Amino acid sequence: MLERLEIPRTKNSPGLLLDPVGVICIEGRCVVEHAEFFFAEVIDWIGAYLESKPEKTVVEVRMDYMNSASTKQMTDIFAAVAESLKSGNNVLIKWFYEEDDEDIKDMGEEYQEIFGTLKFEFVAVDEI
Repeated sequence: MLERLEIPRTKNSPGLLLDPVGVICIEGRCVVEHAEFFFAEVIDWIGAYLESKPEKTVVEVRMDYMNSASTKQMTDIFAAVAESLKSGNNVLIKWFYEEDDEDIKDMGEEYQEIFGTLKFEFVAVDEI
Protein backbone atom coordinates (compact mmCIF):
# COMPACT_ATOMS: atom_id res chain seq x y z
CA MET A 1 0.00 0.00 0.00
CA LEU A 2 1.23 3.44 -0.90
CA GLU A 3 2.25 5.53 2.11
CA ARG A 4 1.34 9.16 2.71
CA LEU A 5 4.29 11.42 1.86
CA GLU A 6 4.88 14.79 3.51
CA ILE A 7 7.73 17.14 2.68
CA PRO A 8 7.94 20.22 4.91
CA ARG A 9 7.94 23.70 3.42
CA THR A 10 11.17 25.72 3.58
CA LYS A 11 12.13 29.23 2.53
CA ASN A 12 12.98 28.03 -1.01
CA SER A 13 10.99 24.83 -1.45
CA PRO A 14 7.28 24.08 -1.27
CA GLY A 15 5.57 21.94 1.29
CA LEU A 16 4.03 18.82 -0.19
CA LEU A 17 1.36 16.46 1.02
CA LEU A 18 0.72 13.39 -1.08
CA ASP A 19 -2.07 11.30 0.37
CA PRO A 20 -3.24 8.05 -1.26
CA VAL A 21 -6.85 8.89 -0.33
CA GLY A 22 -6.75 11.21 -3.36
CA VAL A 23 -5.18 14.47 -2.20
CA ILE A 24 -2.07 16.12 -3.58
CA CYS A 25 -1.13 19.51 -2.06
CA ILE A 26 1.73 21.72 -3.17
CA GLU A 27 2.19 24.92 -1.19
CA GLY A 28 4.66 27.78 -0.88
CA ARG A 29 7.56 29.02 -2.94
CA CYS A 30 9.75 26.99 -5.25
CA VAL A 31 13.12 28.38 -6.19
CA VAL A 32 15.12 25.20 -5.70
CA GLU A 33 18.18 25.10 -7.91
CA HIS A 34 17.74 21.54 -9.17
CA ALA A 35 13.96 21.18 -9.31
CA GLU A 36 14.13 17.87 -11.16
CA PHE A 37 15.91 16.30 -8.18
CA PHE A 38 13.60 17.92 -5.64
CA PHE A 39 10.49 16.69 -7.48
CA ALA A 40 11.84 13.23 -8.42
CA GLU A 41 10.37 11.53 -5.34
CA VAL A 42 7.10 13.42 -5.82
CA ILE A 43 6.77 12.38 -9.46
CA ASP A 44 7.62 8.77 -8.56
CA TRP A 45 4.95 8.81 -5.81
CA ILE A 46 2.35 10.28 -8.17
CA GLY A 47 3.19 7.62 -10.76
CA ALA A 48 2.69 4.84 -8.21
CA TYR A 49 -0.50 6.48 -6.96
CA LEU A 50 -1.95 6.75 -10.47
CA GLU A 51 -1.14 3.07 -11.14
CA SER A 52 -3.68 2.24 -8.41
CA LYS A 53 -6.37 3.71 -10.73
CA PRO A 54 -7.92 6.19 -8.28
CA GLU A 55 -11.51 7.27 -8.81
CA LYS A 56 -11.02 10.85 -7.64
CA THR A 57 -8.01 13.10 -7.13
CA VAL A 58 -7.89 16.68 -5.86
CA VAL A 59 -4.68 18.58 -6.57
CA GLU A 60 -4.37 21.75 -4.48
CA VAL A 61 -1.78 24.25 -5.65
CA ARG A 62 -1.02 27.15 -3.31
CA MET A 63 2.13 28.74 -4.69
CA ASP A 64 3.36 32.28 -4.27
CA TYR A 65 6.29 31.88 -6.70
CA MET A 66 7.80 29.23 -9.00
CA ASN A 67 10.98 29.53 -11.03
CA SER A 68 11.07 28.19 -14.59
CA ALA A 69 12.58 24.83 -13.56
CA SER A 70 9.73 24.34 -11.10
CA THR A 71 7.07 25.19 -13.68
CA LYS A 72 8.50 22.40 -15.86
CA GLN A 73 8.06 19.94 -12.98
CA MET A 74 4.51 21.18 -12.40
CA THR A 75 3.82 20.59 -16.09
CA ASP A 76 5.04 17.01 -15.71
CA ILE A 77 2.76 16.51 -12.69
CA PHE A 78 -0.28 17.85 -14.54
CA ALA A 79 0.55 15.74 -17.60
CA ALA A 80 0.60 12.57 -15.48
CA VAL A 81 -2.65 13.47 -13.75
CA ALA A 82 -4.31 14.37 -17.08
CA GLU A 83 -3.28 10.98 -18.48
CA SER A 84 -5.08 9.31 -15.56
CA LEU A 85 -8.40 10.66 -16.88
CA LYS A 86 -8.26 7.85 -19.46
CA SER A 87 -8.60 5.27 -16.70
CA GLY A 88 -11.59 7.01 -15.14
CA ASN A 89 -9.89 9.22 -12.55
CA ASN A 90 -12.03 12.27 -11.77
CA VAL A 91 -9.50 15.10 -11.27
CA LEU A 92 -10.00 18.57 -9.85
CA ILE A 93 -7.17 21.11 -9.76
CA LYS A 94 -7.81 23.73 -7.07
CA TRP A 95 -5.52 26.65 -7.92
CA PHE A 96 -5.20 29.08 -5.03
CA TYR A 97 -3.69 32.53 -5.58
CA GLU A 98 -3.42 35.73 -3.61
CA GLU A 99 -6.09 38.20 -4.71
CA ASP A 100 -3.55 40.75 -5.91
CA ASP A 101 -1.19 38.26 -7.59
CA GLU A 102 -2.16 38.24 -11.25
CA ASP A 103 1.05 36.41 -12.25
CA ILE A 104 0.21 33.27 -10.28
CA LYS A 105 -3.42 33.41 -11.39
CA ASP A 106 -2.28 33.77 -15.02
CA MET A 107 0.07 30.80 -14.57
CA GLY A 108 -2.86 28.67 -13.43
CA GLU A 109 -4.92 29.82 -16.41
CA GLU A 110 -2.04 28.89 -18.74
CA TYR A 111 -1.98 25.38 -17.26
CA GLN A 112 -5.74 25.24 -17.74
CA GLU A 113 -5.28 26.05 -21.44
CA ILE A 114 -2.51 23.47 -21.85
CA PHE A 115 -4.41 20.74 -20.01
CA GLY A 116 -7.93 21.47 -21.22
CA THR A 117 -9.18 18.05 -20.14
CA LEU A 118 -8.48 18.83 -16.47
CA LYS A 119 -11.08 20.70 -14.43
CA PHE A 120 -9.64 23.79 -12.73
CA GLU A 121 -11.19 25.77 -9.90
CA PHE A 122 -9.57 29.13 -9.11
CA VAL A 123 -9.72 30.36 -5.52
CA ALA A 124 -8.63 33.87 -4.50
CA VAL A 125 -7.27 34.09 -0.95
CA ASP A 126 -5.79 36.86 1.18
CA GLU A 127 -2.44 35.13 1.71
CA ILE A 128 -0.62 31.96 0.65
